Amino acid sequence: MALCEVVYAAPGKRIVLSGALGPMQSVAAAGSMQVQLTPADGGTKLDLTYAVTGYRAKGMNTWAAPVDMVLGEEFTQFKNYVETGSAASK
Repeated sequence: MALCEVVYAAPGKRIVLSGALGPMQSVAAAGSMQVQLTPADGGTKLDLTYAVTGYRAKGMNTWAAPVDMVLGEEFTQFKNYVETGSAASK
C-alpha cells in the first residue's frame, strides 16, 4: 500500500501529493506528484508531473521508464472510469 499525503489541493485545478509510491518506499525515496487540470476541447486535460529523488545502487533513473508506464496505465484506467463508469479498457 502506498502512503501519500495531499500537500495542496485546488479543486478542479490542481492537486499535489507528497510521497514515494510502490517499490520506491523501500529505497528511501521522496517524491512529489502534481496533477494539473485545465479545460480543453469540451473536456479536461490532465497533466501529471512526478519528481522523485533518493538513493538506489543502480541509480534512480533506472526506474523512470517502468514508473512512467505504470502511471500511464493507472491514469488511463482513471480516464476510462471518468468517461464510462468502468476502469476497464474500451
